[in-house]
Amino acid sequence: MNNKILKKIPVLIFREIVIFPKNDYYVDIARDFSIKAMQKVIKNNSNFIAITQIKSNIDVPTNNDIFKVGTICSIFKCDDKKNEIFQIGIKGEKRVKIKKFSFDKKNGFYI
Repeated sequence: MNNKILKKIPVLIFREIVIFPKNDYYVDIARDFSIKAMQKVIKNNSNFIAITQIKSNIDVPTNNDIFKVGTICSIFKCDDKKNEIFQIGIKGEKRVKIKKFSFDKKNGFYI
Protein backbone atom coordinates (compact mmCIF):
# COMPACT_ATOMS: atom_id res chain seq x y z
CA MET A 1 0.00 0.00 0.00
CA ASN A 2 1.21 3.47 -0.84
CA ASN A 3 1.70 5.71 2.21
CA LYS A 4 0.28 8.77 0.46
CA ILE A 5 -1.92 10.87 2.78
CA LEU A 6 -5.32 11.78 1.38
CA LYS A 7 -7.19 14.83 2.69
CA LYS A 8 -10.86 15.80 2.65
CA ILE A 9 -12.18 12.78 0.80
CA PRO A 10 -15.83 11.88 1.47
CA VAL A 11 -16.42 8.63 3.34
CA LEU A 12 -19.31 6.20 3.00
CA ILE A 13 -19.58 3.84 5.96
CA PHE A 14 -21.25 0.53 5.18
CA ARG A 15 -22.92 -2.04 7.40
CA GLU A 16 -22.33 -5.74 6.77
CA ILE A 17 -20.56 -5.36 3.42
CA VAL A 18 -16.88 -5.07 2.59
CA ILE A 19 -15.97 -3.34 -0.66
CA PHE A 20 -12.97 -4.83 -2.47
CA PRO A 21 -10.87 -3.28 -5.24
CA LYS A 22 -11.61 -4.25 -8.85
CA ASN A 23 -15.21 -5.23 -8.05
CA ASP A 24 -18.56 -3.58 -8.77
CA TYR A 25 -21.36 -3.42 -6.19
CA TYR A 26 -24.91 -2.13 -5.92
CA VAL A 27 -25.65 -0.81 -2.44
CA ASP A 28 -28.49 1.05 -0.75
CA ILE A 29 -27.73 4.38 0.91
CA ALA A 30 -30.22 5.62 3.51
CA ARG A 31 -28.42 7.25 6.43
CA ASP A 32 -28.42 11.05 6.22
CA PHE A 33 -24.65 11.39 6.51
CA SER A 34 -24.12 8.83 3.75
CA ILE A 35 -26.56 10.62 1.44
CA LYS A 36 -24.69 13.91 2.02
CA ALA A 37 -21.37 12.27 1.21
CA MET A 38 -22.84 10.59 -1.89
CA GLN A 39 -24.28 13.89 -3.13
CA LYS A 40 -20.92 15.60 -2.66
CA VAL A 41 -19.15 12.84 -4.61
CA ILE A 42 -21.65 13.09 -7.48
CA LYS A 43 -21.58 16.91 -7.52
CA ASN A 44 -17.76 17.03 -7.64
CA ASN A 45 -17.39 13.94 -9.85
CA SER A 46 -14.88 12.65 -7.31
CA ASN A 47 -13.95 9.45 -5.52
CA PHE A 48 -14.84 8.44 -1.99
CA ILE A 49 -13.56 5.97 0.57
CA ALA A 50 -15.74 2.99 1.48
CA ILE A 51 -15.30 1.81 5.06
CA THR A 52 -17.08 -1.01 6.88
CA GLN A 53 -18.23 -0.53 10.45
CA ILE A 54 -17.43 -3.28 12.95
CA LYS A 55 -20.90 -3.56 14.57
CA SER A 56 -23.86 -3.01 12.29
CA ASN A 57 -26.20 -1.84 15.06
CA ILE A 58 -24.37 1.47 15.61
CA ASP A 59 -26.17 4.33 13.85
CA VAL A 60 -23.41 6.97 13.92
CA PRO A 61 -20.04 5.22 14.07
CA THR A 62 -16.90 6.77 15.53
CA ASN A 63 -13.25 6.08 14.74
CA ASN A 64 -13.33 3.11 17.14
CA ASP A 65 -16.32 1.57 15.35
CA ILE A 66 -14.76 1.07 11.91
CA PHE A 67 -12.25 -1.26 10.34
CA LYS A 68 -8.98 0.54 9.59
CA VAL A 69 -8.73 -0.55 5.96
CA GLY A 70 -11.06 0.86 3.31
CA THR A 71 -11.30 1.12 -0.45
CA ILE A 72 -11.16 4.13 -2.74
CA CYS A 73 -14.28 3.92 -4.92
CA SER A 74 -16.17 5.71 -7.65
CA ILE A 75 -19.90 5.89 -8.32
CA PHE A 76 -21.02 4.73 -11.76
CA LYS A 77 -24.79 4.77 -11.19
CA CYS A 78 -27.28 6.39 -8.81
CA ASP A 79 -31.00 5.63 -8.60
CA ASP A 80 -33.48 7.23 -6.21
CA LYS A 81 -35.62 4.31 -5.01
CA LYS A 82 -38.15 5.75 -2.56
CA ASN A 83 -38.43 7.06 0.98
CA GLU A 84 -35.01 8.76 0.71
CA ILE A 85 -33.20 5.52 -0.06
CA PHE A 86 -30.75 5.60 -2.94
CA GLN A 87 -29.25 2.65 -4.76
CA ILE A 88 -25.78 3.36 -6.08
CA GLY A 89 -23.47 1.38 -8.28
CA ILE A 90 -19.89 1.64 -7.07
CA LYS A 91 -16.56 0.35 -8.28
CA GLY A 92 -13.78 -0.46 -5.84
CA GLU A 93 -10.45 0.87 -7.07
CA LYS A 94 -7.68 0.71 -4.48
CA ARG A 95 -7.16 -0.29 -0.83
CA VAL A 96 -6.32 2.43 1.71
CA LYS A 97 -5.39 2.44 5.37
CA ILE A 98 -7.57 4.61 7.60
CA LYS A 99 -6.01 6.40 10.54
CA LYS A 100 -8.84 8.75 11.47
CA PHE A 101 -11.95 10.31 9.97
CA SER A 102 -13.99 13.38 10.90
CA PHE A 103 -17.64 14.34 10.77
CA ASP A 104 -19.42 17.59 10.08
CA LYS A 105 -23.17 18.00 9.78
CA LYS A 106 -22.99 19.76 6.41
CA ASN A 107 -20.78 17.28 4.53
CA GLY A 108 -21.03 14.02 6.48
CA PHE A 109 -17.91 11.95 7.13
CA TYR A 110 -14.60 12.64 5.45
CA ILE A 111 -10.93 11.84 5.77
